[in-house]
Amino acid sequence: MGFKAADERAEEASREVVPIPTMTAEMQKDMCESVVPVDDNVPEEPMFQWDRDNPDMSVGVCYPSMDDFRLAVRQHAIVKEFELATAHSDTQRFRGHCGSLGYP
Repeated sequence: MGFKAADERAEEASREVVPIPTMTAEMQKDMCESVVPVDDNVPEEPMFQWDRDNPDMSVGVCYPSMDDFRLAVRQHAIVKEFELATAHSDTQRFRGHCGSLGYP
């Protein structure tokens, strides 16, 4: 059926060495001259950097997502050693308070 011949041709083709073209000094110079400087910092885009071990819970601190914020609140409760309770939380908002009796 010709399968053996096709396999042999494929095996011979895989043994052939394909030469890798060398880059001349002129080509390298052209590439260096054509480089466009890129700055990845966009002033309009907020940078979300926060300490995961001891998060800052000051007013105005932003977090990249609701999941990261919830993680930060839980970690803050662990670091400050208070019991955290949540009320009326969903995917768009988070309301937490101290879970101990007698504390706001």
